[in-house]
Amino acid sequence: MRGSRILPVGVLSAIAAAALVPRRPAITSTVDPNAPPRRLRLSDSTRHICVRVGVLFNSISMPRNVYAYDVDEGWIELKDGKRLYGSVEPYWRQPESPPLSHVEPLVSIIDPPAPTNVDRLSAAEEKRARKAAKRAAALR
Repeated sequence: MRGSRILPVGVLSAIAAAALVPRRPAITSTVDPNAPPRRLRLSDSTRHICVRVGVLFNSISMPRNVYAYDVDEGWIELKDGKRLYGSVEPYWRQPESPPLSHVEPLVSIIDPPAPTNVDRLSAAEEKRARKAAKRAAALR
């Protein structure tokens, strides 16, 4: 026949074998959407994520000197360029609460603030008034 092609036996057997191989089911993601990323490198575009992610390396909490990490390959890279291999577990850092000195005290409605004495002079003004009174007494 004109225009028909005959395929070599090896190609036909490969096609037949591929047709007989059962297809794998689609891989469903079991990754927690709330989990931190499994791989992260510090850059301008990821800076907002990097400040919220902490890293446990071999079950030890690392300070904020981790430049990059990869959970699947099991390494972290420090800011000084050293790469360490071991168990890597990223976690979300808890937001830091403001120090107590910055928290405003509660205003009590029951106990209104005591009125301040506006007529009172400052300490410097009182001192000047006493000196002026002494000079005036010395002149008499």
